[in-house]
Amino acid sequence: MDFFYFLIRASVQLHFTICYNYLVDYYYKLKEPPYSKKDLVAQIACVNHLNRTIMHLVHTNQSYDYQQAVRQ
Repeated sequence: MDFFYFLIRASVQLHFTICYNYLVDYYYKLKEPPYSKKDLVAQIACVNHLNRTIMHLVHTNQSYDYQQAVRQ
């Protein structure tokens, strides 16, 4: 779980220097009003979102595609 937390934290910090991913998009969605979640709460929500995504991809035997993730 700590690895995922640091992965989310690094992705958010490097947001402007690397390509977008749906976790960073989700993080900033949680930080916008009317949600306005605190930083740690938003990061933990992103970790949970990542866990659900990984489990879905494993169960359906799919690979990750950002364009497909954005459409949903």
